[in-house]
Amino acid sequence: MGNVMINGQPFSRIDPLHQTIVLKIISHLEGETIEDKSQLSAWAKKR
Repeated sequence: MGNVMINGQPFSRIDPLHQTIVLKIISHLEGETIEDKSQLSAWAKKR
């Protein structure tokens, strides 16, 4: 799989503060723990 894109940018290229915010929002909305890029990628693959 390629990069997880956030507003047209790869997740790894957004600043660390926004990375943390994105992870917290997705975790909250999905009701599961997503704490890092690898967990985010695994979550995205399920979609």
